[in-house]
Amino acid sequence: MAAISKFPWCLALWCSVSHAFASARSTKDDTEPIPIVVTTWANQGFVAATDRAWRHLQTTGDRLGAVVEGCSACEEMQCDRSVGYGGSPDESGETTVEALLMDGPRHRMGAVGDLRRVKSASRVAYAVMNYTKHSLIVGESATKFAIEMGFTEESLQTDESKKMY
Repeated sequence: MAAISKFPWCLALWCSVSHAFASARSTKDDTEPIPIVVTTWANQGFVAATDRAWRHLQTTGDRLGAVVEGCSACEEMQCDRSVGYGGSPDESGETTVEALLMDGPRHRMGAVGDLRRVKSASRVAYAVMNYTKHSLIVGESATKFAIEMGFTEESLQTDESKKMY
């Protein structure tokens, strides 16, 4: 139950909804997608992450890349302390992160769970989707994969997360 309560459901919804709406078609011309990025929370971190996703979408037209950019922004900014490093520690006192990305039109997904000592969970999940035959890698295997892909290994703990434990 504790693992479920710490999962950032709203962010997952934000990622899913933003990707779904970005795929929507206009009523005027069914060949032109309507670009949109949605967030469900109004705090500064989520708004900034949404802006970053929107800029990426406008610049590149890459919907999945925009979702990764937005989620990565939240991981970097620790949106409401439920996303990214410095979050609630696990039973052993270590902060871990997770991410799941889905590409509906191409029927692909990539995910990491219990990722340790790597801050960029969304980018690692994207790498799982693009560079492995797997859809989910967890624990030390996820950390090893991330390091092999060039991600930096560093502590996910902050003074706040140490106090939580």
